[in-house]
Amino acid sequence: MKFYCPHTNLPLKRATIKNQPIWFSSDSLGRLMTRTISRHLIGTHETQEIWYRARLSKEVSSKQCPQCRKNMKFVETPTWIGTKEMDVCCACHLFWFENNAFPNIPKVNDFLSQFGDTSRVSEVVALQTKNALDQERLKNEKSSWWGAGPANDIERILGHCGFPIEIEDPYNFTQPLLTYSITFICILVLILSYSNYQSFIETLGFVSAHPFNNLGLNFFTHAFMHGGLGHLFGNLIFFYVFSDDVEETLGPKNYTVFFIFTCLLVGMVNIIFNNTEIPLVGLSGFVFACLVFYALDNPNTKIGFSTLPFWGPLVIFKIISRSPIAWIHISAKFLFIYYIAKEVIMFIFFEIPGATNVSHLSHLAGGISGYLMYKFHNRDNFTSVQKNH
Repeated sequence: MKFYCPHTNLPLKRATIKNQPIWFSSDSLGRLMTRTISRHLIGTHETQEIWYRARLSKEVSSKQCPQCRKNMKFVETPTWIGTKEMDVCCACHLFWFENNAFPNIPKVNDFLSQFGDTSRVSEVVALQTKNALDQERLKNEKSSWWGAGPANDIERILGHCGFPIEIEDPYNFTQPLLTYSITFICILVLILSYSNYQSFIETLGFVSAHPFNNLGLNFFTHAFMHGGLGHLFGNLIFFYVFSDDVEETLGPKNYTVFFIFTCLLVGMVNIIFNNTEIPLVGLSGFVFACLVFYALDNPNTKIGFSTLPFWGPLVIFKIISRSPIAWIHISAKFLFIYYIAKEVIMFIFFEIPGATNVSHLSHLAGGISGYLMYKFHNRDNFTSVQKNH
């Protein structure tokens, strides 16, 4: 893939910083990176802020995108990010930094003086987060609990129905083809199941008392079968919010391993702790695994909730916001704590006494899978960087 300098229209050269590729112009001294790479090099929170402002920006830049050649958006960033202005192509998910932008990223002259031909650079510098950035975040943390809702009307409607909405998308540079495939299979299976629902449940559902029916394939097929349209819809909304970013982080191969491992773990946990003749169906175990992985990988990403569907004790949110319809911005790390606590309570006080037909045990097993996959992925990345050093 070739990128071209917005100033000179000449091809950009490639360099590597912290094991992440960036592109630069030795003439204009500007630097280019994708949104995914920016997340690794300048920080998740900084990247989210830049991306959110780019999507809301109405000002068109005079510079053309290095890839699609359309005019980029001109973005003014807050002072704590370390640069006053930059250019973003929302279609291609590309960030263009001028030479004096963002002091934490090495400048092109630093490459040239040290290495000459920067296309061969393997490691330039270890980037450090400034303490001032963290202090500024803590100062603004209280006010960041409330904010605007999503710009997309469909997401607004879903939020008003009680579903979580991703206010700040951490990164999404590639198409999540496996996520789309799983979604399509779940929808197709539900449609086909209406011809003989009981037969589909018996064929695809996982029965922990007889786990190796159908050669053990039910460990995996149960994830594609759902108990009805409402069950499917609820799972897919959560799946839509979290799984695409998880697939982007892991890549197709590891994401597939993640799905297989989660299905096996959910099945094994049910065999040990919930040995029963009742079939287990639904994608929620893997959905919860994706939620946990996402929250651990993007702890400061903001998830939005509308106060409209909140009643009972939660009506306090309407009172605090002084509006029946307001948007709460919750960091993913707090969402993680809430759902873990909720599932433990529901398992102890509702599932064990038999007061619900929802398998909260499977959700907890999925959460364990998400935690283990996150740890494995981070260890693997750390080992890779150490070897490259």
